[in-house]
Amino acid sequence: MSILLTCLLVAKLFDRDPETNELLWFPAPPLNTARPAQPKYSMAYLQFMAQKRKVQCDGGTAMDVDMNADGDCDVSAKRARTAVLPTVTETLAQILKEVSQEAWR
Repeated sequence: MSILLTCLLVAKLFDRDPETNELLWFPAPPLNTARPAQPKYSMAYLQFMAQKRKVQCDGGTAMDVDMNADGDCDVSAKRARTAVLPTVTETLAQILKEVSQEAWR
């Protein structure tokens, strides 16, 4: 396929001005783009996971790590939450605030 024919085929994919038939060119993407919906689990999957957790906790097949000190199943122990550290910008803003307060004392 020749280059000219390829360019003509690609040019047909772009929007054109209805009056002048010129290609429409925009300096930036549109600001009001639709955001895709967040993926959601199906009810069948959530039911499967609930039954799986129940069997692990009730059936005694849970690992020692999943048990708390009383011997009960502790599902929350599987995923420990960590504290979020402040960003560099937040840290510098706090330092500047402290320094400016000390300068006025």
